[in-house]
Amino acid sequence: MDSLDAGQKYSARFLLKVPEGSYTEVGVHLRTGVPEISGNATIQVEADPLFLGNVKAGGKATVLKGKTYNPPNNYALDVQNLTQSEAKWANIAIPKASEGVFEIEAEVITRDGAAIGTALELRYRAWAKSTGYLRNPRDEDLGTAESSSGKQGLYADTDNISLSIGPSSLCSESFCNILSIKNLGTGEATAIVDEYSTQMLSTLELSFSATFKGGTVKPGTVLKFYNEDAAIELKNYTIKGFAEASGSSLEVPVGELSQGSVVSGRIEFQAVKEGASNLVLELASGSEKLQTKEILLDVKPAKSLNAELIPKSIVPFIANNLLIKVTEPSIDANSGKPIAKAIVNFILNAQLLASVETSGQGIASYTLNSPPNNSKLLIEVKKPGYNTFKKEITINENIILFEPSELSEQLIVNESEEKQRTIGIRNASPIALTVKKIEFPKIEGLVTFALDAIQEGGYESTKAGEGSSLERDSNAEFLIRMKLTEKGKNIS
Repeated sequence: MDSLDAGQKYSARFLLKVPEGSYTEVGVHLRTGVPEISGNATIQVEADPLFLGNVKAGGKATVLKGKTYNPPNNYALDVQNLTQSEAKWANIAIPKASEGVFEIEAEVITRDGAAIGTALELRYRAWAKSTGYLRNPRDEDLGTAESSSGKQGLYADTDNISLSIGPSSLCSESFCNILSIKNLGTGEATAIVDEYSTQMLSTLELSFSATFKGGTVKPGTVLKFYNEDAAIELKNYTIKGFAEASGSSLEVPVGELSQGSVVSGRIEFQAVKEGASNLVLELASGSEKLQTKEILLDVKPAKSLNAELIPKSIVPFIANNLLIKVTEPSIDANSGKPIAKAIVNFILNAQLLASVETSGQGIASYTLNSPPNNSKLLIEVKKPGYNTFKKEITINENIILFEPSELSEQLIVNESEEKQRTIGIRNASPIALTVKKIEFPKIEGLVTFALDAIQEGGYESTKAGEGSSLERDSNAEFLIRMKLTEKGKNIS
């Protein structure tokens, strides 16, 4: 029975088969609740749509029931919340047992008002204790130990019976699947069936749990996860332990499957290609494909972003205080909408120095300390849903910019004996500069030169020339006067 009605009481019967040998204790662990990967895992029985009532076992069995369940290392907390009524878990222990079969019966109750389609779980495992623990299913972290530094015995792995309130599309003939995808950028987790929409460059975590319903044991089972369109880039996964991954596919042995076996894990990946593409979760035993589960991943087109560096140039050998302003494109360059929570990477000569998140005003700041001359700084801006912005800056000593970069003029006797031109000077560095020396071409007394600073309302020659100051990241304009001397006019 996969489907249950809300507000009803059911009886679940288990047979504990004890193998040959002598044991100080054998037992069964039962637990109810909702799938953890659905994004709303419960730790208290009051929040569960499915819970345990009376639990009975023959012989000298003792029953311990608890209202809370906080894996993996909170046994001291959970045993403070034991109960004789509604329970989230139960441990049924039978002392000094030997080979035989023991019957255990538990009331499994659905809460009144539980929504149709709600996914439920009835978890179970058996154990036998002698010099160590034998568990079915085996827990790879604990082995034969009662507990380890990372996990206590109450939280050992279990097999599962997948259930639901009313009809559900979660189960096929052989498997019941619970799937969710979490956007690691926003923290939002969504339970899914067979499709999911996201933005370009989103980093996602697929959580899955597949419970095997078949009666025939499947040895040497392998889990495969792949995408044939190179639409994703794998980051890492947690399936039978933690591992890094790359590319668009992975393959992990998950061992033998028997009825109630659960294959679960998490796979982290990034969406790197726009459009619709299938993610495939496949379970196979040898040449037999046990299940092929497809998830349609719809990646929305990316938007553009702009990033402005202040100051425009970077000075070698000193500390440069950099500001990056990240905005959406706009007709007016100064009115683009700020983009918050974008990641700005500062990469000097191919080495990542820092990753900084933009503020609500779209600003990221960083101090670049003493960069070498002729080094290259790459500024890379990323945010899910946007195209990646990249700008490379060569750091050198050319921190003064002239507009125009050079002047070429002709002075003609009786036609244009005198000319004046405006030149713009920009201090593109993050520090104030002082003009130490100005030199004009030496043309053997044929032409005289004068330099005036352009001020509002006219010229002020007293503010031009040597000793004048150029503030950081500022512009100044000067007027250059060129005039033929009498000697220049008399050239034949």
